[in-house]
Amino acid sequence: MAKRAKRVKPITLRNNAPPAAPPPPAAATDASDSKPRGRRKASTQKLIASYHTLNKKLHAVLKAGDSTAAGSIKTQMEAMGGLHAYQRASLRGGNEKKGLGACGSWLVQQLRAELAELRDSEAEKLVVVAENGEEEVEEVEEEAKTGSPATQQKLKLKLLDVGALDGGTYSKQASWIDVTSIDLNPQCQTVRKQDFFERPRPTGAHEKFNVLCLSLVVNFVGDPKLRGDMLIHARRFLLPRGLLFLVLPLPCVKNSRYMSHAHLLAILKSIGYELVKHHFARKLALYLLRRVEQFKLQDWTKTQMNPGIERNNFCIVVKRS
Repeated sequence: MAKRAKRVKPITLRNNAPPAAPPPPAAATDASDSKPRGRRKASTQKLIASYHTLNKKLHAVLKAGDSTAAGSIKTQMEAMGGLHAYQRASLRGGNEKKGLGACGSWLVQQLRAELAELRDSEAEKLVVVAENGEEEVEEVEEEAKTGSPATQQKLKLKLLDVGALDGGTYSKQASWIDVTSIDLNPQCQTVRKQDFFERPRPTGAHEKFNVLCLSLVVNFVGDPKLRGDMLIHARRFLLPRGLLFLVLPLPCVKNSRYMSHAHLLAILKSIGYELVKHHFARKLALYLLRRVEQFKLQDWTKTQMNPGIERNNFCIVVKRS
Protein backbone atom coordinates (compact mmCIF):
# COMPACT_ATOMS: atom_id res chain seq x y z
CA MET A 1 0.00 0.00 0.00
CA ALA A 2 1.38 3.38 -0.97
CA LYS A 3 2.37 5.67 1.85
CA ARG A 4 0.13 8.61 2.46
CA ALA A 5 1.78 11.90 1.63
CA LYS A 6 2.76 13.82 4.71
CA ARG A 7 0.77 17.00 5.13
CA VAL A 8 2.90 20.11 5.13
CA LYS A 9 1.73 22.76 7.54
CA PRO A 10 1.65 26.30 6.22
CA ILE A 11 4.35 28.60 7.51
CA THR A 12 2.88 31.10 9.94
CA LEU A 13 4.21 34.01 11.95
CA ARG A 14 5.56 33.42 15.43
CA ASN A 15 3.34 34.76 18.16
CA ASN A 16 5.37 37.93 18.70
CA ALA A 17 6.61 38.46 15.16
CA PRO A 18 5.45 41.67 13.47
CA PRO A 19 3.54 41.38 10.21
CA ALA A 20 5.54 41.79 7.02
CA ALA A 21 5.84 45.35 5.81
CA PRO A 22 3.94 46.17 2.62
CA PRO A 23 6.11 46.43 -0.51
CA PRO A 24 7.46 49.93 -1.16
CA PRO A 25 5.71 51.99 -3.83
CA ALA A 26 7.20 51.75 -7.29
CA ALA A 27 9.76 54.42 -8.08
CA ALA A 28 8.62 57.21 -10.30
CA THR A 29 9.56 56.70 -13.93
CA ASP A 30 9.10 58.58 -17.12
CA ALA A 31 6.29 57.77 -19.49
CA SER A 32 8.42 55.50 -21.66
CA ASP A 33 9.40 53.31 -18.67
CA SER A 34 5.75 52.75 -17.75
CA LYS A 35 5.12 50.92 -21.02
CA PRO A 36 5.45 47.13 -21.32
CA ARG A 37 8.97 46.08 -22.29
CA GLY A 38 8.08 45.12 -25.87
CA ARG A 39 6.23 48.36 -26.57
CA ARG A 40 8.96 50.41 -24.89
CA LYS A 41 11.66 48.80 -27.06
CA ALA A 42 9.63 49.38 -30.23
CA SER A 43 9.00 53.00 -29.24
CA THR A 44 12.71 53.56 -28.57
CA GLN A 45 13.78 52.11 -31.91
CA LYS A 46 11.10 54.11 -33.72
CA LEU A 47 12.33 57.36 -32.14
CA ILE A 48 15.93 56.59 -33.13
CA ALA A 49 14.96 55.75 -36.72
CA SER A 50 12.71 58.81 -37.07
CA TYR A 51 15.39 61.14 -35.73
CA HIS A 52 17.94 59.69 -38.16
CA THR A 53 15.56 60.23 -41.07
CA LEU A 54 14.85 63.84 -40.11
CA ASN A 55 18.55 64.50 -39.56
CA LYS A 56 19.34 63.31 -43.09
CA LYS A 57 16.58 65.50 -44.52
CA LEU A 58 17.90 68.46 -42.55
CA HIS A 59 21.40 68.07 -44.01
CA ALA A 60 19.92 67.83 -47.51
CA VAL A 61 17.79 71.00 -47.28
CA LEU A 62 20.59 72.96 -45.61
CA LYS A 63 22.90 71.96 -48.44
CA ALA A 64 20.25 73.16 -50.91
CA GLY A 65 19.91 76.45 -49.03
CA ASP A 66 16.23 75.93 -48.19
CA SER A 67 15.97 77.67 -44.80
CA THR A 68 12.17 77.34 -44.68
CA ALA A 69 12.25 73.56 -45.01
CA ALA A 70 15.15 73.41 -42.55
CA GLY A 71 13.12 75.33 -39.98
CA SER A 72 10.19 72.96 -40.41
CA ILE A 73 12.39 69.89 -39.94
CA LYS A 74 14.05 71.38 -36.86
CA THR A 75 10.59 72.00 -35.38
CA GLN A 76 9.71 68.34 -35.93
CA MET A 77 12.97 67.24 -34.28
CA GLU A 78 12.36 69.48 -31.29
CA ALA A 79 8.80 68.15 -31.00
CA MET A 80 10.32 64.68 -30.60
CA GLY A 81 12.49 65.98 -27.77
CA GLY A 82 15.48 67.06 -29.83
CA LEU A 83 18.98 65.63 -29.62
CA HIS A 84 18.58 65.03 -25.88
CA ALA A 85 15.63 62.68 -26.43
CA TYR A 86 17.46 60.88 -29.23
CA GLN A 87 20.48 60.28 -27.02
CA ARG A 88 18.35 59.07 -24.10
CA ALA A 89 16.70 56.63 -26.51
CA SER A 90 20.14 55.50 -27.66
CA LEU A 91 21.13 54.84 -24.05
CA ARG A 92 17.96 52.84 -23.36
CA GLY A 93 18.41 50.89 -26.56
CA GLY A 94 22.15 50.54 -26.14
CA ASN A 95 22.35 47.23 -24.33
CA GLU A 96 25.68 45.75 -25.40
CA LYS A 97 24.58 42.23 -24.45
CA LYS A 98 21.87 42.49 -27.11
CA GLY A 99 24.26 43.88 -29.72
CA LEU A 100 22.71 47.35 -29.79
CA GLY A 101 25.36 49.44 -28.02
CA ALA A 102 28.93 50.59 -28.51
CA CYS A 103 30.35 47.04 -28.26
CA GLY A 104 33.11 48.38 -26.05
CA SER A 105 33.75 44.92 -24.63
CA TRP A 106 34.74 43.64 -28.09
CA LEU A 107 37.17 46.53 -28.51
CA VAL A 108 38.67 45.99 -25.04
CA GLN A 109 39.62 42.44 -26.00
CA GLN A 110 41.53 43.73 -29.01
CA LEU A 111 43.17 46.55 -27.05
CA ARG A 112 44.74 44.18 -24.54
CA ALA A 113 46.95 42.88 -27.33
CA GLU A 114 47.65 46.46 -28.43
CA LEU A 115 48.83 47.40 -24.94
CA ALA A 116 51.14 44.39 -24.85
CA GLU A 117 52.64 45.49 -28.18
CA LEU A 118 53.10 49.03 -26.87
CA ARG A 119 54.86 47.73 -23.76
CA ASP A 120 57.15 45.55 -25.87
CA SER A 121 57.98 48.59 -28.00
CA GLU A 122 58.83 50.66 -24.93
CA ALA A 123 60.92 47.79 -23.55
CA GLU A 124 62.95 47.71 -26.77
CA LYS A 125 63.58 51.45 -26.42
CA LEU A 126 64.86 50.88 -22.90
CA VAL A 127 67.28 48.23 -24.13
CA VAL A 128 68.62 50.65 -26.75
CA VAL A 129 69.11 53.27 -24.04
CA ALA A 130 70.98 50.76 -21.93
CA GLU A 131 73.23 49.75 -24.81
CA ASN A 132 74.05 53.41 -25.47
CA GLY A 133 75.12 53.82 -21.86
CA GLU A 134 72.75 56.71 -21.26
CA GLU A 135 71.18 55.20 -18.12
CA GLU A 136 71.98 52.73 -15.39
CA VAL A 137 72.22 49.54 -17.42
CA GLU A 138 71.11 47.11 -14.71
CA GLU A 139 67.99 49.10 -13.78
CA VAL A 140 66.89 49.77 -17.34
CA GLU A 141 67.44 46.20 -18.53
CA GLU A 142 65.39 44.91 -15.61
CA GLU A 143 62.52 47.25 -16.50
CA ALA A 144 62.74 46.13 -20.11
CA LYS A 145 62.51 42.45 -19.14
CA THR A 146 59.82 42.66 -16.45
CA GLY A 147 57.74 45.59 -17.67
CA SER A 148 57.95 47.04 -14.17
CA PRO A 149 57.42 50.50 -13.21
CA ALA A 150 58.45 52.42 -16.33
CA THR A 151 56.77 50.19 -18.88
CA GLN A 152 53.94 48.44 -17.09
CA GLN A 153 52.59 50.71 -14.38
CA LYS A 154 52.80 54.02 -16.23
CA LEU A 155 51.88 53.03 -19.77
CA LYS A 156 48.26 53.60 -20.75
CA LEU A 157 46.50 53.63 -24.07
CA LYS A 158 45.13 57.08 -24.88
CA LEU A 159 41.61 56.79 -26.28
CA LEU A 160 39.36 59.48 -27.78
CA ASP A 161 35.70 58.42 -27.61
CA VAL A 162 33.60 60.52 -30.00
CA GLY A 163 29.86 60.50 -29.30
CA ALA A 164 30.43 59.08 -25.84
CA LEU A 165 27.01 59.98 -24.35
CA ASP A 166 27.48 58.83 -20.74
CA GLY A 167 31.25 58.22 -20.89
CA GLY A 168 31.12 54.94 -18.99
CA THR A 169 32.01 52.42 -21.69
CA TYR A 170 35.64 52.02 -20.66
CA SER A 171 35.42 52.99 -16.98
CA LYS A 172 36.42 49.50 -15.81
CA GLN A 173 39.66 49.75 -17.79
CA ALA A 174 40.76 53.04 -16.23
CA SER A 175 43.99 51.44 -14.97
CA TRP A 176 45.29 50.98 -18.52
CA ILE A 177 43.06 53.10 -20.79
CA ASP A 178 43.13 56.90 -20.47
CA VAL A 179 39.83 58.04 -22.00
CA THR A 180 38.90 61.46 -23.37
CA SER A 181 35.15 61.56 -24.06
CA ILE A 182 33.35 64.14 -26.21
CA ASP A 183 29.77 64.49 -27.41
CA LEU A 184 27.45 67.08 -28.93
CA ASN A 185 25.10 66.79 -25.97
CA PRO A 186 26.80 65.05 -23.01
CA GLN A 187 24.70 63.03 -20.57
CA CYS A 188 27.20 63.28 -17.70
CA GLN A 189 29.92 65.58 -16.38
CA THR A 190 32.81 63.34 -17.46
CA VAL A 191 31.99 63.94 -21.13
CA ARG A 192 33.15 67.19 -22.72
CA LYS A 193 30.68 69.06 -24.93
CA GLN A 194 32.36 69.34 -28.32
CA ASP A 195 31.67 68.92 -32.03
CA PHE A 196 34.36 66.57 -33.37
CA PHE A 197 34.54 68.55 -36.62
CA GLU A 198 35.45 71.64 -34.59
CA ARG A 199 38.11 69.93 -32.48
CA PRO A 200 41.41 71.66 -33.35
CA ARG A 201 43.97 69.62 -35.23
CA PRO A 202 46.68 68.28 -32.93
CA THR A 203 49.89 70.29 -32.84
CA GLY A 204 52.04 67.38 -31.71
CA ALA A 205 52.12 63.78 -30.51
CA HIS A 206 51.00 64.82 -27.03
CA GLU A 207 47.58 65.73 -28.50
CA LYS A 208 47.18 62.48 -30.44
CA PHE A 209 45.74 59.13 -29.39
CA ASN A 210 46.45 55.42 -29.61
CA VAL A 211 42.77 54.74 -30.26
CA LEU A 212 39.87 56.78 -31.64
CA CYS A 213 36.29 55.49 -31.42
CA LEU A 214 33.54 56.37 -33.89
CA SER A 215 30.84 54.07 -32.60
CA LEU A 216 27.49 54.68 -34.33
CA VAL A 217 28.66 58.20 -35.13
CA VAL A 218 29.46 58.23 -38.86
CA ASN A 219 26.01 56.97 -39.79
CA PHE A 220 24.45 59.77 -37.71
CA VAL A 221 26.06 62.37 -39.99
CA GLY A 222 23.47 63.12 -42.66
CA ASP A 223 25.78 64.38 -45.44
CA PRO A 224 27.73 61.58 -47.22
CA LYS A 225 30.68 63.91 -47.88
CA LEU A 226 30.86 64.89 -44.22
CA ARG A 227 31.06 61.20 -43.37
CA GLY A 228 34.17 60.97 -45.52
CA ASP A 229 35.53 64.16 -43.98
CA MET A 230 35.02 62.69 -40.51
CA LEU A 231 37.06 59.59 -41.33
CA ILE A 232 39.86 61.76 -42.76
CA HIS A 233 39.70 64.07 -39.73
CA ALA A 234 39.90 61.08 -37.38
CA ARG A 235 43.21 59.94 -38.87
CA ARG A 236 44.83 63.25 -37.92
CA PHE A 237 44.29 62.47 -34.25
CA LEU A 238 45.95 59.06 -34.33
CA LEU A 239 49.53 58.36 -33.42
CA PRO A 240 51.56 56.30 -35.93
CA ARG A 241 50.03 52.80 -35.98
CA GLY A 242 47.09 54.14 -33.98
CA LEU A 243 43.71 52.39 -34.16
CA LEU A 244 40.32 53.54 -35.42
CA PHE A 245 37.29 51.71 -34.00
CA LEU A 246 34.42 52.17 -36.44
CA VAL A 247 30.92 50.85 -35.71
CA LEU A 248 28.05 51.06 -38.19
CA PRO A 249 24.55 49.58 -38.26
CA LEU A 250 24.89 46.29 -40.13
CA PRO A 251 22.43 47.32 -42.91
CA CYS A 252 24.86 50.11 -43.87
CA VAL A 253 27.26 47.53 -45.31
CA LYS A 254 24.90 44.60 -45.91
CA ASN A 255 21.81 46.23 -47.41
CA SER A 256 22.79 49.52 -49.05
CA ARG A 257 22.51 50.46 -52.72
CA TYR A 258 25.75 52.44 -52.50
CA MET A 259 27.88 50.56 -49.97
CA SER A 260 29.26 47.09 -49.26
CA HIS A 261 31.84 45.61 -46.92
CA ALA A 262 34.45 45.49 -49.69
CA HIS A 263 33.65 49.01 -50.90
CA LEU A 264 33.98 50.41 -47.37
CA LEU A 265 37.39 48.78 -46.94
CA ALA A 266 38.53 50.23 -50.27
CA ILE A 267 37.50 53.73 -49.15
CA LEU A 268 39.24 53.32 -45.79
CA LYS A 269 42.41 52.02 -47.44
CA SER A 270 42.61 55.11 -49.66
CA ILE A 271 42.18 57.36 -46.61
CA GLY A 272 45.10 55.71 -44.82
CA TYR A 273 43.71 52.78 -42.82
CA GLU A 274 44.32 49.04 -43.00
CA LEU A 275 41.95 46.47 -41.57
CA VAL A 276 43.10 44.73 -38.39
CA LYS A 277 39.91 42.86 -37.58
CA HIS A 278 36.18 43.06 -38.20
CA HIS A 279 33.11 41.45 -36.70
CA PHE A 280 29.49 41.34 -37.82
CA ALA A 281 27.15 41.20 -34.84
CA ARG A 282 23.40 40.70 -35.15
CA LYS A 283 22.76 44.38 -35.88
CA LEU A 284 26.20 45.99 -36.04
CA ALA A 285 29.33 45.97 -38.18
CA LEU A 286 32.51 46.48 -36.13
CA TYR A 287 35.82 47.46 -37.70
CA LEU A 288 39.22 47.84 -36.07
CA LEU A 289 41.58 49.69 -38.41
CA ARG A 290 45.19 50.79 -38.13
CA ARG A 291 46.64 54.06 -39.38
CA VAL A 292 49.23 53.55 -42.11
CA GLU A 293 51.63 56.07 -43.61
CA GLN A 294 51.72 54.79 -47.20
CA PHE A 295 48.41 55.45 -48.97
CA LYS A 296 46.97 57.22 -51.99
CA LEU A 297 43.93 59.38 -51.31
CA GLN A 298 41.35 59.29 -54.08
CA ASP A 299 37.84 60.55 -54.74
CA TRP A 300 34.84 58.32 -54.02
CA THR A 301 31.43 59.27 -55.37
CA LYS A 302 27.92 58.00 -54.72
CA THR A 303 27.72 55.03 -57.09
CA GLN A 304 24.97 52.43 -57.10
CA MET A 305 26.31 48.90 -56.82
CA ASN A 306 23.43 46.96 -55.23
CA PRO A 307 20.09 47.95 -56.82
CA GLY A 308 16.86 47.03 -55.08
CA ILE A 309 13.76 48.74 -53.71
CA GLU A 310 14.23 47.25 -50.22
CA ARG A 311 17.75 48.63 -49.80
CA ASN A 312 18.83 51.78 -47.95
CA ASN A 313 20.81 54.76 -49.29
CA PHE A 314 23.79 54.81 -46.91
CA CYS A 315 27.00 55.90 -48.61
CA ILE A 316 30.29 57.66 -47.95
CA VAL A 317 31.68 60.28 -50.33
CA VAL A 318 35.33 61.36 -50.34
CA LYS A 319 36.60 64.42 -52.19
CA ARG A 320 40.20 65.61 -52.18
CA SER A 321 40.03 69.26 -51.24
